Amino acid sequence: MSFNNQLANLQMNLEKAQSEAVKWESVWTHIKNTAARQTLLLGRIKMATHNLYMLIHKQMRTRAEASETTEQQLQKIQIYIKDLTEIIQETAEQERIEAEVLVSRGVIEMKLPEKSHSHGFYLYICKENPYSKERNSFDLSLHSALITCVTHYKTTNS
Repeated sequence: MSFNNQLANLQMNLEKAQSEAVKWESVWTHIKNTAARQTLLLGRIKMATHNLYMLIHKQMRTRAEASETTEQQLQKIQIYIKDLTEIIQETAEQERIEAEVLVSRGVIEMKLPEKSHSHGFYLYICKENPYSKERNSFDLSLHSALITCVTHYKTTNS
């Protein structure tokens, strides 16, 4: 009888151990799946970074260095984006100034469209042909942004 009790206890311990093994195998499988997903995500991020890096070098017409790490590539992408943002802001400011000059000369008039007010955009409407023969080259360069004589400029005084 004591052997039967001992056998029953051992059987119960075996079942507990098997249950624990199944539980930990499940945890291990979850860890492996999570690691695989994270590795895949990291690979995608690295590929996207490399693609952006290559696009930047293509745009700048320079040769990309193959030995650069992803971190170095991200740093160059960040510098490029900052430079591009500055150029865009400077260009927008210059266009705004040019539009103000055209308004002061009476070549275009400024109107505030109803829906654009909340975004700080003004509508500039050409009052006369900017490409008439009386115009000088300075006027033509000012009008180059007015493709169809109607354009939007973001103002800083909204």
